[in-house]
Amino acid sequence: MGNYNLREFQGMLNVPISDKVAAKVSVSKTDRDGYIDNITTGNELDTKDVLAYRAQLRIQPTDQFEINLAYDGLSADNKILVGEPLTDPYGVMITPFAPKPRQVAFDFDPTEKRDVSGAMMDLNYEFANGFTVKSITGYRNTDAPTAMRQTMRRSPLSSSITAMTSNSSPRSFRSSRHPMARSPTWVAFTITNKTQTPYAM
Repeated sequence: MGNYNLREFQGMLNVPISDKVAAKVSVSKTDRDGYIDNITTGNELDTKDVLAYRAQLRIQPTDQFEINLAYDGLSADNKILVGEPLTDPYGVMITPFAPKPRQVAFDFDPTEKRDVSGAMMDLNYEFANGFTVKSITGYRNTDAPTAMRQTMRRSPLSSSITAMTSNSSPRSFRSSRHPMARSPTWVAFTITNKTQTPYAM
């Protein structure tokens, strides 16, 4: 337990399923109360609520063939604060709504939400002559809507809401010989990415 009820947890578990299969799971969780009072909504800003996890599976059917699978994710839901207003929306006088330090008067709570997840598959096969074939395939999805409000000197009060969704699918294929062989290594790599960022201000 830390300042502002800061709580951190980390855990990891290794599970040998058999001689040829093993699994590993890890989890981390962080929570913290905010320390900026939004007197309009009654909530605290600059909070932290983050969960991260990862699961891995290794399969080795033979001495030459190895399969690695992984899935990971992160989920965050925080009330954020870009900065405390120093003046009114027109930069004329000290803000009359929340004049005390660590105090704001926003009509909504700025938020940052992130949901990230991804998977990976790694296949590796080594032939008897030293020739190796390796394939790596992955997929990742990011969903990050953000809403915030800013007050700047000599500028009107502005609000913005941004929502970003991103998907990527990298793939690579590689073949190589033993380091002592004269044949060069051959690598092929492709990546597909899609991003959508609609926003309103």
